[in-house]
This record gives sequence, C-alpha cells and structure tokens, in this order.
Amino acid sequence: MGSYFEKGEKLLLFRVNLNVKKDAIERHFDTLKEYGYCWFGKIGRTPLDDKVQDILAQDHPHMLLYTKKKLFVCGVDKMAHEKPSDGFPNYYKRELFSKDMNPRFYIRILSMKEIPVDELQNMFVITTAKTAEETLPKAKATFMFLVYGQKPIIEKKTKRKKEKKIIVNPRFCKYQLDGICNNHRCVNYEYECFHPELCTKRKG
Repeated sequence: MGSYFEKGEKLLLFRVNLNVKKDAIERHFDTLKEYGYCWFGKIGRTPLDDKVQDILAQDHPHMLLYTKKKLFVCGVDKMAHEKPSDGFPNYYKRELFSKDMNPRFYIRILSMKEIPVDELQNMFVITTAKTAEETLPKAKATFMFLVYGQKPIIEKKTKRKKEKKIIVNPRFCKYQLDGICNNHRCVNYEYECFHPELCTKRKG
C-alpha cells in the first residue's frame, strides 16, 4: 500500500494488547467517528519524546496499530503525557483509570484504516534493519520505530583493541649486574642492591 507511505518515512508501531479489551481497535474506531479524533494511550514503557517528535514533524505522520492478524495505519498529529479531557474510548475509564493503570503517553489519531499485514515486509526496524514482519513474532517489545521501503544503514561499532600492558618487574634495574649495582652515580655502586624498587636512580 505504497500510497499510504513514502519511501524512507519513519513510522511508530504499537502492539495492541487485546487481553485488556478484545474489541479495543473497534472502540478506537467508534471514538474517532464520534469526536473526529481519538487518543491512543500507552501504559508501561513509552517511546522517547524526541523520536516521536521526529515522526510528527513529517508532512503526513503515521503510526501503526498491530494485532497478531491485523494491521492499521493511523494519521496522527500530536502527543501528550497528561490524561485528555475527552476523545478516548470509554473502556479506558473502566479497564485503565479505575485500576490505576494510567497511560503515561498519548498520541492523537485523526484517521484510521486497516491495511494488509503483508505491508510489514516493507517496513524495517530502525535499530536492527530487519523487517517488521520478521521481528514482530519474535520480539516482546510493545512498540518499535520503523522506516518504510528503505533498509536503514546500521553503523557497526568497531571494537577497540586493548593495548597490551607491559608488566615491568619493579625489582628489575638495568644497572644491576649479577645483583651488583653498576651505576657509578648511585650510592650502591659496586655493592649488592637488595631493593632496586626504592632507588631513585633505578631504570626498568
């Protein structure tokens, strides 16, 4: 469905937990029809604001709602952290707010449409460059950032070679010859040196 996305467009995908509400998607649709917009709330771990703003700064920002069998594209326009006064599904009050499961992140939906799940093969996870189609069945993440139709370049981190440390024997001195000091500037000159590590003239 290339008409929905531009090549290189950044997307934010949320995995919808139908265990909370089996008809969660339908309830968001209903709210959208009633108000002309609908707030989608995210509990638990939330995406970073700056990354979300990057998506919202695009000409036609989109997010995706994903269940195991369905995929929905949503036109979005802004985000919030405070609970909206209205424009969210009624079940939020019963299933979330009343149980102190308050979303810490909201994003406002302006349009919503189901698209083929096959579109996930054209979307790449920004952090791994793997397709969303490949990643979603294995990943436990509740959200992920994607790019459409363009495999991101992942910069390989070069491992810094550890410098080999030369361990110097503190009792070694180049002026020592068979245990006898050979440095004529040292007070131990021509005498046996028992503690070269304490000598100011020592050279390793």
